[in-house]
Amino acid sequence: MPRNEVVFPTQSDQICPPTVFLLAFDPLSGGQTRKFRGAGRRWWLYAPGMTLRLFVVRHGETEWSKIGQHTGLTDLSLTEAGRQEASATRAVLDGCRFDAVYSSPLKRALETAELAGYGDAEIEPLLVEWDYGDHEGRRTADIVNETPGFSKWDTQPPNGESVEQVGERADQVIARLTAATPDETSHNVALFAHGHFLAVLIARWIGLPADQGRRFRVHTGTVSVLDQYRDDRIVAILNQTPDGQKSL
Repeated sequence: MPRNEVVFPTQSDQICPPTVFLLAFDPLSGGQTRKFRGAGRRWWLYAPGMTLRLFVVRHGETEWSKIGQHTGLTDLSLTEAGRQEASATRAVLDGCRFDAVYSSPLKRALETAELAGYGDAEIEPLLVEWDYGDHEGRRTADIVNETPGFSKWDTQPPNGESVEQVGERADQVIARLTAATPDETSHNVALFAHGHFLAVLIARWIGLPADQGRRFRVHTGTVSVLDQYRDDRIVAILNQTPDGQKSL
């Protein structure tokens, strides 16, 4: 009888290094073995049924993101620093094999996808950033100074989207990708998008209300992984870079 033993592979800064499969005896399955996959310090259990895994990438720095200006639908390009951040995501994603890759149609996301090695990403309009309406281009501090206590997470920006509307878009993305995942398979999908939209997507992935996206700060030029462990959807990795995970 084989021992229920797992040997960890060597640590790696990649989130998808060469696949390592391990077999472990599972007495609950009638003596059958269960397959585990090692990815550096990252582990995913291959359980029966479909598994949709999302690799979400926030675009690199722009002139507005650098100084905290709300950047919704304004179509800015990356700064030179942002291009370097975007290029660095290539190293993080090295070794990953995706069944599909999608990008927001906005330039900063498309440029990031191209620099990461996915210039052929399919454009998905649902991935655009939150429409901040009259708060577009403004800093949070200036908005709060004008309207004390204001938060877009609680109150819809004038002439912009509510957090519930952003959540509906995130739900549509998750639902479409789930429907497109074949039964009994593992399906890896990369999404190139924006900070606040991805924060809402993360919240909805794990079953939280859209306004709880406020709990997730998604940095520019980072990769996060939304996965499934047994019957629960989880945040497996947040804000990964080649140098490690960015602190909050």
